[in-house]
Amino acid sequence: MVTPSDFIRVGDAVALSPAGRKGFIRAYEQRMDTLVTHPLFGYRVSYRRVLEIQARLLARLVTGELTRYPGFETR
Repeated sequence: MVTPSDFIRVGDAVALSPAGRKGFIRAYEQRMDTLVTHPLFGYRVSYRRVLEIQARLLARLVTGELTRYPGFETR
C-alpha cells in the first residue's frame, strides 16, 4: 500500500506524500475492520473493538478487579 516512492526526502527529514498518507490510512482502516477471534472471550471482533476490550481489561487490572492482564497478540 505504501512504496518507497510515497516518501518525500529533504535533507535528513522524511515525510509521506499525500498519496502515501492516503495509502497508509486506507491500509490502517482495512486492518482495523478485519475480524479476529478474541482469545479470552472466543468471539469474533474487529481489531477496532479489540483495542476497546483491551483498554477495558487494563482498566480492570488498574482498579484491582483483575490480578493479571490478559494480553492480545497478533501472529
